[in-house]
Amino acid sequence: MPQSPEEIISYMCPECGEKLSIPKQSARTQKALQRDTLRCPNCRQEIVLLPPEQHARRKTSVAAERPVGRLASGRRKSVMAIAGFVLGVFCAAGAIFLLLPRVNDSGFGEEHAAADDVGAPDDRPTLTFGNRTWVLAGPCLDCGSFPPSMSAVYYTTDRENIRLIELVARESEVTCSRIIQVQANINGRWINHGPRHDWNPAGGRGEMTYTNGEIAGTQHRWYPNGQMHIEREWVRGVEHGRTRGWWPNGQQWFDHQYVNDVFVDGKNWDEEGRIR
Repeated sequence: MPQSPEEIISYMCPECGEKLSIPKQSARTQKALQRDTLRCPNCRQEIVLLPPEQHARRKTSVAAERPVGRLASGRRKSVMAIAGFVLGVFCAAGAIFLLLPRVNDSGFGEEHAAADDVGAPDDRPTLTFGNRTWVLAGPCLDCGSFPPSMSAVYYTTDRENIRLIELVARESEVTCSRIIQVQANINGRWINHGPRHDWNPAGGRGEMTYTNGEIAGTQHRWYPNGQMHIEREWVRGVEHGRTRGWWPNGQQWFDHQYVNDVFVDGKNWDEEGRIR
């Protein structure tokens, strides 16, 4: 004799879609209700049962009839595990990307680009001098013969055989308060080779150029007010040619001629412009 609908409990397997109808009063049903699970005879998936009064209120769609007990919890854990794995892969890929050397527009990595943009890879102080950017390297112990009252540091650039030295007065130095000089390594020895600028405590400044350790070309000195002080010609470390000087008020002081460091002729004026 067929059983009434009230005596039948229906469930749908969430895995294979098999619809199960079991008698409510059977021993199997009572045992399943006691342990809250029922095994699907088709796919053998263990289904978590709901009380009949809750089951009666569930929708008839497959999505609505899926159990919400331990099976649903297990699925949530699986989804979370997959999401965690995907997130871990993305994080690892990002870390690898950050560790790889970046490539600039020229096609070279940053280690090559540093030669053209010195000072960029770190925070060391830089100094622009002689149309170059120099990066501070450290104290200089072999800078040559300079006043002992001055402390010395040196800077480097993209060329290994040249450097820039900077000397700053540590005490009341009467001659110079600061000197900047380019040096070159020639035959294993650092010598002055390139422009040199210096400043005195009063605010005056000077410029000259060295070639292979000797002054060469035109030397200039200025008063603190910016007025030209001395203009002197040098050849291989000796005064050779015209040397002129001016008073702070701009009036010419002297005009001399030298040959191989020997004075040969010249004139002198006082601050009022009278010949002396």
